[in-house]
Amino acid sequence: MNLLAASAKRSALVKSQYAGWMRYNGCMSKRKPTQEEICRHAEDKKRARDELYLLLDHPRSLIRYSAACELQQRGGKETVKFAEAWCRDSRYRRRATGAFILGQITLPPEKEASVFNLLNAMAEYDKSALARAAAVEAMAHRCRITARHWPPLLAQSTFTVTDGSINVRRATAFALSAAYDERAIPLLVRLLNDTHSGVRSWAAFSINFHLYDTPEIRERLINLLHDPDDAVRAEAILGLAHRKEKSVVPALKEALRQERVFDEFIEAAGASENESLLPELRGLLRRCDDNDRLIATAIRRLQNRPAPASDNREIAHEE
Repeated sequence: MNLLAASAKRSALVKSQYAGWMRYNGCMSKRKPTQEEICRHAEDKKRARDELYLLLDHPRSLIRYSAACELQQRGGKETVKFAEAWCRDSRYRRRATGAFILGQITLPPEKEASVFNLLNAMAEYDKSALARAAAVEAMAHRCRITARHWPPLLAQSTFTVTDGSINVRRATAFALSAAYDERAIPLLVRLLNDTHSGVRSWAAFSINFHLYDTPEIRERLINLLHDPDDAVRAEAILGLAHRKEKSVVPALKEALRQERVFDEFIEAAGASENESLLPELRGLLRRCDDNDRLIATAIRRLQNRPAPASDNREIAHEE
């Protein structure tokens, strides 16, 4: 059996600034990069800056995204100026590209305010939903870099939370994870009730990231245990387990019995403090071929005891 590792640990998300989690075509996804993406990015590291600029107009989103990421990492005043110009281009895809680059590029202090204001204006007024979504995501990244951007981002979110575009609402759900602020809770609860699963998944993620906890949030997460979308159900299970909500135990047991098990489900089982999960964890430990240390740690947490010096697999055979 292969354990499918979660795309990223929450403790590392802020440091990584969600690098690689957004697809360039405007659809965010919580997944690991493919081998093709890894190879492409390695090739782009060898390309001249002018060649990367040309690739930003490539018909394949993967190639555009990789070039944009490389330009972000290289930074420089020239690329900042280039991205600002593209944010004002007549072609919507170029405006979205410009916003994407500006989201995580290193900016000189004197440019921080003007770039954020440009993104804020795009989020509010751009006619293209793709460009608006890219601007909202970029604002969230800039907020992680500079905390003073949070108030205007929160204010903008009160409008984008009802945007007619799925991409914009999904970007808003992601953006509301940028800072802890209980004023964001009503917006996130609204997004939990969205008709699109991608929006619900990111709203649940943002709620779980900050561990917001109200009766309404718990009730909604319990309802999401029956959501038709796997990602939404996963976020509901994780959130309720970390809140030690007993009603999640049947769903978490089922998740631990699957052929593919997310690392975070294992961690959530340990955090739940519910000893009835021990049989599922021990069964998982017996049949897994990697990451047995994580499972053993979860088992010890439920048994409330320190790590033994002996082999972790001994735990699997206890009565």
